[in-house]
Amino acid sequence: MQLLTLVLIGATLVDDGTLEGHTLGNIWHITHSRDGSRIASCNNVEVVIWDAATRKKIVSIPVEASAGVMTVALSNDGTRVAVPLDKRIAWFDTTTGAHLSDIVLAGDGGAQAMQVSPDGATLVASTAGEDGSYLVVGDNVFDVASGKRSQQLARAKSSARLTSDFAFGGGLLALAVSNKAHGVEVFDTRTWKRLHQQKYKADATRVAFSSDGKWFVTGSIDRRLRVHDAATGKLVKEWVAHAGTRNDDQGYVIGLAVTPDDQLIISASDDPDSLRAWDAKTFTQLAAAPNAVGRLSAFSLSPDGKTIVVGGTFKKLQVLRVE
Repeated sequence: MQLLTLVLIGATLVDDGTLEGHTLGNIWHITHSRDGSRIASCNNVEVVIWDAATRKKIVSIPVEASAGVMTVALSNDGTRVAVPLDKRIAWFDTTTGAHLSDIVLAGDGGAQAMQVSPDGATLVASTAGEDGSYLVVGDNVFDVASGKRSQQLARAKSSARLTSDFAFGGGLLALAVSNKAHGVEVFDTRTWKRLHQQKYKADATRVAFSSDGKWFVTGSIDRRLRVHDAATGKLVKEWVAHAGTRNDDQGYVIGLAVTPDDQLIISASDDPDSLRAWDAKTFTQLAAAPNAVGRLSAFSLSPDGKTIVVGGTFKKLQVLRVE
């Protein structure tokens, strides 16, 4: 086993073993429930639910979708998982794997990004196929209880606008947007009106809020991190965070999180030093470490900020613990 050691402001992040239970590699997404009880990970054929405390696999849910399963979302209490399939987003029980209910979509596609709101009442999803093909996508707000769409934030051809990630914070919703509209957009979750939009020169891939909701950070395909004031969208800091070459896609940001104490920004990419920790006040790099799961493609920080789980081309997930 490859030993990972990452020093983080007087703490150490060390290799803490693996989660093994996937039948195939190429892990596309990992997420923790907000209460910290469950972890969900997915590839194109299965969603695996893990007990976050014991790190044991609870259930594997077979899935089939024309475009693959690129994302999943856990309910805040970890009892249900939302999985995008053809023409629907399906809710499954995370203990038994039983199918519970569906959110019926307007078109044929699934979703490529999803997030449950802090109050658990809303699911936001970037869904494809709204015109009967995969050419039109929409950023939609669904009521979790009824499964009905309550708002549509945007609708456009995928070549013009594609949302890669969502983040809630301080009564706001931030969207990391790629293709011609690349940048970040922020909406008020009370009115669902867009407050501001910041355009980039490259696709935004990830977004994360500070715990107080006063600022957020984005990652992008040009390997940069950008910190913005949440209320105004003003750019506070921008820097190149990961390594790569101009003619390849290595180094773009595939994972991003802010620790609960707002002291650290942790970013992940598929460059040699896959995990990097940044001081959230000075924006200086504090540490870097490789991963042990192949080319990195998925990342999640636990709600208490003490554990990171990453996935990649291998079947196993890597666990790193902050001490």
